Amino acid sequence: MSEEVEQAYRWEFGEIPKTGARNSRVKVEKVKRFYKNATIATADGWYEVNLDKRKLRTPTGNLFHVPNEALALAVSTEWNSQGTLVKRHSMHLTTLCNIAIDNPLKKTRQELIESIVRVLETDTLCYRMEEPTELRHLQLQMWEPVLEWARSRYGIQIESTYNISPPAVSRQSTTIIGQHLNTYSDWALFGYQYAVEALKSVLLVLGVMDRHLTVEQVVELATLEQIFQIGLPH
Repeated sequence: MSEEVEQAYRWEFGEIPKTGARNSRVKVEKVKRFYKNATIATADGWYEVNLDKRKLRTPTGNLFHVPNEALALAVSTEWNSQGTLVKRHSMHLTTLCNIAIDNPLKKTRQELIESIVRVLETDTLCYRMEEPTELRHLQLQMWEPVLEWARSRYGIQIESTYNISPPAVSRQSTTIIGQHLNTYSDWALFGYQYAVEALKSVLLVLGVMDRHLTVEQVVELATLEQIFQIGLPH
């Protein structure tokens, strides 16, 4: 990433994105709200967001435009929901769209797909606990059906593990998932990567994208251990 792009994204993320071994946190600049309303408009088959009469732009100066109306409305809602201060680091859809437009790390489509597929080897749902017994049973009850669905739906071979060794994932399985991801648009892949990194699970994102799981179910499954710990008697 160039120095100019890195500086532009400081305000966007509240920190400097990783460049090699560097990842220095910086103070987020507070900016007063400089517009009254955020609205959307269409141009050349894309949807733009306007702040009063100004066209919204990305941190590097590119015109902000998205491929569908629903996403544009969601982004404009983020901007309209701001108070007296504009907290861009709290506008997650805006940030995600900026990443898709600017591609600050200059990832190719294939690199995006490979970065998602690699998470299969560390997928949250594949790492099980031997103790306590109650948690082991809960993980088996809640997580194993998702693995069984993925095996049946995509024809992949993936197993769980009870130690630090990575779960068994066949090369054919990673190829199958890679081919499936290749059917998505670049915009969808950026969103896919964001969701996979947040949940630390490819299987859960596959489930919600295929409408096999709801968003609420996915969040519960991704935080199963924390939910279990909270429910323990003190």
